[in-house]
Amino acid sequence: MFNKAIFILKTHKSYKSYILSKYYFDAREKIIFRLKTVIFVRNFEEKCFNKQLMQPSTPRIIDYGSPEYRSMCTLRDEVLRKPIGLRLTEEEIQRDKNDILLACIENGEAIACCILTEKNPDTVQLRQMAVLPALQQKGLGKELLSFAEKTAKENHYSVLCMHARKTALGFYAKSGYAIVGEEFTEVGIPHFEMRKKI
Repeated sequence: MFNKAIFILKTHKSYKSYILSKYYFDAREKIIFRLKTVIFVRNFEEKCFNKQLMQPSTPRIIDYGSPEYRSMCTLRDEVLRKPIGLRLTEEEIQRDKNDILLACIENGEAIACCILTEKNPDTVQLRQMAVLPALQQKGLGKELLSFAEKTAKENHYSVLCMHARKTALGFYAKSGYAIVGEEFTEVGIPHFEMRKKI
């Protein structure tokens, strides 16, 4: 009697409609779940990618005459020379040969750079510090300065000095640099010598 009732129920149109509806509902739920999974994965990948873009490039030592060095020269010219009506000269480029060249490279292009030039066995001068304008005030300059200090220590220097533009005094002072002597003019703009024991 019970089996007969089950048979009648299964052959009834409403039961068949229920099974069909449940099948489409389950299929729809699976599709929605898969779509949600794809969207989640894509959003996660995008966040990771954006996070990588937001992270500053790690500073490193580059070779004189390399493609990275040529890009570094372009950055120096654009940030340090053109705004004051000058251009990077061949004499300045030749001067870099025996120096320690530091840069942050992103997709083959220099986005920040500086140079370490020996003054005496104990002292090294930081010069030509430049950061791509769009990335300024984002911590990249501070990271590069810290790397320059670390590199100077590794090369057995105990003092790092610089000719700092008057407009950059605050930046260097925050990292422990102190003004030495009076204001002077270099490349047509006010500078101060600053020093720090490292």
